[in-house]
Amino acid sequence: MHFNAFCTCFVSCKHSLTCKLSSALQIVLSDFGLAAALYVLYMAAQTWGWFWLIKVYVVPYLFVNFWLVTITYLQHTHPNLPHYEDDEWDWLRGALATVDRR
Repeated sequence: MHFNAFCTCFVSCKHSLTCKLSSALQIVLSDFGLAAALYVLYMAAQTWGWFWLIKVYVVPYLFVNFWLVTITYLQHTHPNLPHYEDDEWDWLRGALATVDRR
């Protein structure tokens, strides 16, 4: 679904063909970028071995993402952080109410 450029979840521009084509092009380019990155990782594994790839790429990737998710979770669930209703919230109010601003 997320890799299909013409999926209904990506059609936010209902009236403009140019906007639809621009979104589709960005999704297709993203798909090519993912394929290229996976190919480079595959070739690295073929050259230096799968254990090397796991040690040098997968373990650091998981470590960094663990901390990103943990910090994001803690920042969004801190008890001192105010929770706004849809009609109260705006960008500036949300930015000023982050935990690191207190």
